[in-house]
Amino acid sequence: MLGMNTRLLTTVSLFALACSGSDKSVAIVNTEPQVEFIEPIEGEAFQVGEAITFVAVVTDAETSADELELEWTSDIGGLLEEGTTPSDDGETTFTTAGLEEGLHTITLKATDERGKIGSDYMTVKIETDCLALTDCDYDEDGYTEQQGDCDDNDDERSPDMDEIYNSIDDDCDDIVDEGTDGFDDDGDGYTEIEGDCDDADPDINPLADEIADFIDNDCDAYIDEGTDIYDDDGDGYTEEEGDCNDDDSAISPDALEIDNDVDDDCDGLIDEGTDEFDDDGDGWSEDDGDCDDDDDTISPDAEEVCGDDIDNDCDGVNPDADEDEDGWSTCDGDCNDEDDAINPDAVEVCDIMDVDEDCDGESEELGAEGGTVYYRDADGDDYGTPDTTMEACSMPVGYVLNNDDCDDSDADISPDDFESCDGVDNDCDGAIDEAGSIDEAVWYFDGDGDGFGSSTTSACDAPPDYVAVGGDCDDTRSDVNPGAAEVCDSADADEDCDGSSEEADATGKTTWYHDYDGDGYGDPADSELACDAPASHVSNDNDCNDFNDDINPLADEVCDGVDRDCDGATTEIDAVGCMDFHYDYDWDGYGVIDDYLCLCEEGEVENYTVPAAEVSASTDDCCDTDYGSKPGASYDSTPNACGSYDHNCDGTIEKRWTYNAECESPYSASELCGVDAAGWYYSSDPSCGSDGLWLSDCSYNDGGSWWDPTDDYCEIDTSYRTQQCK
Repeated sequence: MLGMNTRLLTTVSLFALACSGSDKSVAIVNTEPQVEFIEPIEGEAFQVGEAITFVAVVTDAETSADELELEWTSDIGGLLEEGTTPSDDGETTFTTAGLEEGLHTITLKATDERGKIGSDYMTVKIETDCLALTDCDYDEDGYTEQQGDCDDNDDERSPDMDEIYNSIDDDCDDIVDEGTDGFDDDGDGYTEIEGDCDDADPDINPLADEIADFIDNDCDAYIDEGTDIYDDDGDGYTEEEGDCNDDDSAISPDALEIDNDVDDDCDGLIDEGTDEFDDDGDGWSEDDGDCDDDDDTISPDAEEVCGDDIDNDCDGVNPDADEDEDGWSTCDGDCNDEDDAINPDAVEVCDIMDVDEDCDGESEELGAEGGTVYYRDADGDDYGTPDTTMEACSMPVGYVLNNDDCDDSDADISPDDFESCDGVDNDCDGAIDEAGSIDEAVWYFDGDGDGFGSSTTSACDAPPDYVAVGGDCDDTRSDVNPGAAEVCDSADADEDCDGSSEEADATGKTTWYHDYDGDGYGDPADSELACDAPASHVSNDNDCNDFNDDINPLADEVCDGVDRDCDGATTEIDAVGCMDFHYDYDWDGYGVIDDYLCLCEEGEVENYTVPAAEVSASTDDCCDTDYGSKPGASYDSTPNACGSYDHNCDGTIEKRWTYNAECESPYSASELCGVDAAGWYYSSDPSCGSDGLWLSDCSYNDGGSWWDPTDDYCEIDTSYRTQQCK
């Protein structure tokens, strides 16, 4: 890929040379034009209505640049301009301000005079100021681009729209026209509009093969046509029913056999009962010359029988008659009973009519008068040896008129053959492996001794310092040759001599990631291996949204539901717009005043749930591991989880019961027994969590004798109680 998504259009000139004797042919193949975008930058963003000038260079190996025809298109806007031509130096520009909002793929196609096409493409982003806002709904259809609107300039395109057949992704699901007659639902290459009669089955479409399954597989309104169960020619028979040619209605089991070299009635016999057919099975039909096709002893192949007065071999001659009155009949050995100069007593001569005068079954045989001398050609190369001759009326098989062969045992050695590098005098000129031999090898001078050469010479054997392999682009360096590995290096050297340096197969390449938004962070889903960074590419793959330069690993996280710093979370501590929440481990609704985090929402980090506005010195949770200890808590007889009795977190420890109580003297009058209030009995208040004797009441008891007041006493009501604190 050159620069911005340039398709490599390899120019190949084919020169085909075929040598056989003096035959040569040349074929030249037209190559595609080459197109390369220069401006603007790949993926560059422009505002809607802003004029954009595209600049490209167009060249062609066989056609001058100003003879090429150009066409500019957009995958969103369609055809932009056509019929233009570049300048004679190949530079072409196109300016437009009419591209609608969206990511456009702009394609420049160049067509030469022979119809060959070359092209290149690049992407530009067309946007509006509104798109900078995260909640922008430019076309007011209820969806922003972040909410899935794929064209925020068109209120008829959004995730809520129904897909219709219009070559547009109406519902923004990245699929165009799905579910309509214009969409290929089964992926077989055809839609209903294009003739697919069952778009739920990929095996049914206009290009499918019709098979015998009672289904119209190829959507031509015919079922099973062309199969063995369909009567293709309409003669009432299918192949399964015995039709041996279902393309011809004149051929079927009911047809009449006629003389046409065809099995008309499909019985496995051809032309039976006609002059073309051998009815008596002697290998000959009437058309072949059988003069009696009812008798298998009479045919052109039959032996003539003397004495039966029958033309057994159908040659029109009665072998028992002496027609030429030369004293010989056919049965007696006359091979031509119409010429009295031909019979077994005649002398064989060499004549141009090739006549068997002596009726011995041979004509022009050896010994005939008037013969010619011929030379043996044992190897069949049309050249004979002077060592073996024969005199005959005509050239015998294996003999020729010349004696120029120097080796009659090898058909590849003769004056007509080319000299080869094989240690043999192939062309019979007296020299061996001389210069100009047809299979001379090309040898390459190897100056650096790396096994690959540069300049060439031709010879049967390699001269000193020459090798069989060429292609060395620097014959002074042994580490540079076609067998060397291309490497990424600062010298930009062509180590493997393929005409380019640091190409696709170079070692040591780096993975570069496309940075569409130019924020310095690459898209992990769009990468390219290269020695150097391609345009708009970076070495990292840390961008989670490469079409928004406000989103990258260095961006500040904002409380807006968007992962702006690409850490996988849409909110985080200290994000812009966050609020302080205090730690509440025991989930009692009170937070720790010195332990808080700035979060986008309550509970985003576990246990940080108490808003800062609800935490102060008076509401600080003094023991956040104990649900019962918190501001406003009541008395408790046990310490909290922090080992303190300060359950209400006021900074002091307050005992619940701090007063004492006692009964009046038991020797006093009865009305003196009693207590003003319950309290600790004759002791100071115990410490938190300690037990003490608690006096709840006392009453007068007369001792059992009303007459003896000395027995009277105050009866006390006590119990043990544990001191509570807060």
